[in-house]
Parts: sequence; C-alpha cells; structure tokens
Amino acid sequence: MWQLKKLGLSLSETGKLLAMLEATCRVEIVTPATMHRALDIAGLYGLSWYDSLIVAAALDAGCDTLYTEDLQHGQVIDGKLTVFNPFPD
Repeated sequence: MWQLKKLGLSLSETGKLLAMLEATCRVEIVTPATMHRALDIAGLYGLSWYDSLIVAAALDAGCDTLYTEDLQHGQVIDGKLTVFNPFPD
C-alpha cells in the first residue's frame, strides 16, 4: 500500500487531509510574476528552483512564516518571510 512517507498516511488518508486543507486554507495560483520572483530569489539566496517557487508564492501571498524542513531554520527572506522548521533534530 502506498503511503505518504513523512506522516505515514495511506492514499485515502492523504486525500482526506488534502480536502481538509483545501477547505481551510487559501490556495494561491503561481503566476508568471511569481516565477520571475522565484528566479530572483534563487539568485539571491542560492535556493533550488522548487524551493524558490515555494518562497516566492509565500511572499506573494503575504505570509510571514514558512514552515519547512528544507530551508535554514530562522532564515529571513526579503526581510519579510521567516523560515521555521517544524521537525527539529
């Protein structure tokens, strides 16, 4: 059976989680402007393309905190977005 590795969820449980997130969270569309911002972020901070897209989308959405284990905990991007690792070692 397929599972979402980090949380140990089945496909069915993952679908339920996704539905709950869609019902409670605002969904942002990635625009060409977001992609250009991501390119700038990748160049400035040395992030991968996908990490830069996530950061750019968070900034475009007006977020002040980005929860991820893939970036440096406590890093502040563009003076507005603070990275928080919810899975500390």
